[in-house]
Amino acid sequence: MVKARCILSAFLVCACAGAKEVARPASSDPDVPSYLLRAAKPDSGSAHDRQILNDISQYHEEAWRRFDAAASAFNVADGISRSEAELLGDAYFSWQLGACGAVDEPQDSDTEWRMPLRFGVAGTRLSHPIRVDKATGVVSYAEGPAIQASALLQIERARLEENLRHFVRRPRRDAG
Repeated sequence: MVKARCILSAFLVCACAGAKEVARPASSDPDVPSYLLRAAKPDSGSAHDRQILNDISQYHEEAWRRFDAAASAFNVADGISRSEAELLGDAYFSWQLGACGAVDEPQDSDTEWRMPLRFGVAGTRLSHPIRVDKATGVVSYAEGPAIQASALLQIERARLEENLRHFVRRPRRDAG
């Protein structure tokens, strides 16, 4: 399954080519909350605005729950599975490559998982995949920095917790 993520508001669709599942805002960019809230005014009382804000909050709470469950079961010692590679590929994409694009399903390549990437609204396929070493969990991309799985998961955890603070307006411990 190809997942797409965009820095657009919850009610806009990222038209990334081949996207089968569209994820809403995945950026920790501090300008995003104000951008979203310009479209939906929390104090306006309009049912439409309340629904937009509710959808945004629900998305981020669900994203947190999915990540927390996957990260809790994560174990480098038994080798990196396809689903763990997908978790790491998505986290690396968010950390290093931006907010609009898609990470294709992990492809088995002997000692590593390779995840081809699509970028931007046109879904332009990038020439280099994200790579996850099956034995060590080290994640890399072309000339980008290589990072251990545990460090990347900490970065992703912090990003998602920040999204909860911005979009849901409450700390993570209250989201579950």
